[in-house]
Amino acid sequence: MTDRLRQLAHAELHARPFPRFEADWPILLLCVQTSPDTFADVWQWLRQQLPNLPDQPAAGAWVTRTGQLDIRVEQHTEFLAISWRSPEGVQPPPVWLAAAPMEILVLTRFVAVDPERLTDQVDSASSMLGGALRVASQFSMGPDGTCEWHYAFTRPQTPESRGRTLQMLMEVETYRVLSLIQMDKVREAHPTLQAIAKAERASADQTELEVLERNEQELDTLWQSLNWRVSACRAYHDLVFQRLLDLDDQPLDELPSLTEFLRRRMTPAIHTSETVMRRHQELAQTISRKANLVRTRLQLNLETQNTELLSSLKQTAQRQIRLQSTVEGLSTVAISYYALGLLSAAIAPWIDKGQAGWVKTALVPVVIAGVWFALQRIKRSLGH
Repeated sequence: MTDRLRQLAHAELHARPFPRFEADWPILLLCVQTSPDTFADVWQWLRQQLPNLPDQPAAGAWVTRTGQLDIRVEQHTEFLAISWRSPEGVQPPPVWLAAAPMEILVLTRFVAVDPERLTDQVDSASSMLGGALRVASQFSMGPDGTCEWHYAFTRPQTPESRGRTLQMLMEVETYRVLSLIQMDKVREAHPTLQAIAKAERASADQTELEVLERNEQELDTLWQSLNWRVSACRAYHDLVFQRLLDLDDQPLDELPSLTEFLRRRMTPAIHTSETVMRRHQELAQTISRKANLVRTRLQLNLETQNTELLSSLKQTAQRQIRLQSTVEGLSTVAISYYALGLLSAAIAPWIDKGQAGWVKTALVPVVIAGVWFALQRIKRSLGH
């Protein structure tokens, strides 16, 4: 297991090596979204246009060259990057593009032009690598749905240097797009958060708790759909400017540099998405506190009701005990009366009639005590 992990760690450093470009041929970059569930479908879709692809994707990158056509397929976490290079340029069939099983995130051309015409009709231009490279782009989609970058090397380049530099430019374009995808979901989340924040408080505690629990569920659903995406957008945003820093991006011909242009357009969107997530966390914490307070209040109300109920039961039990004691006293008298009558009748033949009254009087306390003692024995036996 340790050897396998070590091999994977070393292999990751060489999974996507820099290409070697012999000449400044036009490059078409296409990035298509993938996921573990859809990767097989995307791979089969690629094989329709690139029949030389293997049946199973190799880890990292797959490179082939047919005549003057260079093809490179790179596997990333959530997308596949495919680049075509040829002297005449490449235009994939629109029907094939339309049949993509997942969203095509990037469709951009990188074209070498005359350095003197580089800044014509562009929004930003940069001098890079100490003036060895000039880059410009309008960052807009053309009629065929592609974006276009223009570049020009002012000094001769080795194939390794050219490939490494153009690869970094393609990464800037790829990460630029990925940092802004699904911003529509962030915008849609803002009204939802406002509605939750403005929700009126219900008068009844139980109703208020139901509203708060429903809001908690909505916020949890929103968190699951946006949290990872917002974090990924921030990571891609930082990668864009790290690549531009590595390329030593500088302004050219008084036009905004790529760094300046993208920072003005991209960074506010990233800040907006992060603000939405912070607002989400604040609302979640507030609603959680309110829900806990309502639950506590309901629990206290329930405990108060239970206390009142127990007090009422205690009073009822005390009344029943007093009533039971009264009944026991009356029962003792009644039983003693009948017992005394039976006992008097039983002993009448053996005593003098003149002494009968005194004998009955003497038997009264004895009978009462006997009846009381018998009742207590019965009571104790029933209680046991």
